[in-house]
Amino acid sequence: MKPGHVYLCLFFLLFEPSMTILVSSPFTQSSGRVDQCNAIFQFSNSLGIATRIESSYYCNANFYNWTSYPRTASWMRGTDCCKWDGITCDNVTGDVIEVNLSCSRLQGILHVNSTLFSLRNLRALYLRDNKLDGPIPPCLGNLTKISSLSLSFNHIRGSLPRSLANCTSNLGELDFSNNELEDLFPSWLEALPSLYVLGLRSNKFHGLVKSSRSAQPFPRLHIFDISNNNFSGAFPTQYIASFKGMMGGDKVRGNLLFQEHGVRNFYTTHVIGKGNILDLRRIHKTYTVIDLSCNHFQGEIPELIGDLKLLIGLNFSHNNLTGAIPYSLGNLTNLEWLDLSFNNLTGKIPGSLADLTSLEYLNLSTNRLVGPIPEGKQLNTFQSDAFGGNPGLCGFPLQRQCGGDANEPPASSTLKDEENTNNGSWIEWQAVPLGYGCGTVLGLSVGYIILHFQRPLWLMRMIERRIYKLQRRARRTHER
Repeated sequence: MKPGHVYLCLFFLLFEPSMTILVSSPFTQSSGRVDQCNAIFQFSNSLGIATRIESSYYCNANFYNWTSYPRTASWMRGTDCCKWDGITCDNVTGDVIEVNLSCSRLQGILHVNSTLFSLRNLRALYLRDNKLDGPIPPCLGNLTKISSLSLSFNHIRGSLPRSLANCTSNLGELDFSNNELEDLFPSWLEALPSLYVLGLRSNKFHGLVKSSRSAQPFPRLHIFDISNNNFSGAFPTQYIASFKGMMGGDKVRGNLLFQEHGVRNFYTTHVIGKGNILDLRRIHKTYTVIDLSCNHFQGEIPELIGDLKLLIGLNFSHNNLTGAIPYSLGNLTNLEWLDLSFNNLTGKIPGSLADLTSLEYLNLSTNRLVGPIPEGKQLNTFQSDAFGGNPGLCGFPLQRQCGGDANEPPASSTLKDEENTNNGSWIEWQAVPLGYGCGTVLGLSVGYIILHFQRPLWLMRMIERRIYKLQRRARRTHER
């Protein structure tokens, strides 16, 4: 190279940095970027746009401040897709790394040959609250770099494709809540080393919830929500024992996030807690939740539940759990809500619950608990409905005062009178108030009728037991 050419190059490098940036800028329309933009545009064309808006939890401004509108309607082919509504590109490489079309009124089926699955550098895909139907394509597993995936609040059917196990290195959030998926528990997901959020709430999953052969299943899980399904069998103690990410330690500061070239992206999800829907825009590392409610689990709650010291929320309601409430629950000093209602728990309420000074919501109703309600600053703040449906309980805030043998329940609700409890009572499985109930529209309707006519569930249950007792006495008299 001639000396003059060398000086010219040095001049441009030192005194014309803007020209250097222009040459190396990733925002020039490279062929790779054009291909990605075309792929996204073809994906949007494969789906329709719904004209009628349906009421939904997620696209409700009262909760999430999301407005439902057709985001893809403003897209124009041939323009830079990084400027399209709902699309985010990497500042360095220019690759499309996020597609967020939540609340976009999309309707149709995710086809197996969808061009969406050609975006191999995609980090986040949010298609929440649309009208997507049909099964989940196995090609979704081709997105091996994805960190956050949510298709919640749709009408997706079928089973979970095992190809999702291909996302072994990065997947941190997997949320298929509020769909129509029908499958066994996906124990094959437990091998994902970075999974923080698993949301399978309100589907048709069934069968046992048990671990496969993984030595440490779900080691980093912070949110485990499998509520409102048809799971059955023994309480999943093995999983509870393996949730190392809920046990705490020294590295529990900051938020759960994934980074790409210095850009911080936070995991987001929603859970049912304190009787409401809670929107988690930034999940803190100390925020952990377990929700097994509205299933058919049996057995006792293990004492080792007290090892999960980062737990903020715990909901085991509407199952068939038996035995005593673990004393170790008093170790969960960060607990803000605890719901053990509508089970068959027995024994006394452990005094350790009085130590839960962060507890804002408590529901122990409709069990078979006995004895005095422990006294404490926090426990004294709850109303009687938190303990109703336990005729053997006494003390504040209930009207029944403790006296004599407080461990014995009233005569109308002795264990002898409930020898057929395992068969269940139709009243025990109806709707629950406080904004989020379990079951179908029928359950919600019955719950409304009960509340409207001011007939609490615990009172109706007592009446039911009384009727059953009278019937038994009548049968015995007739047999004699």
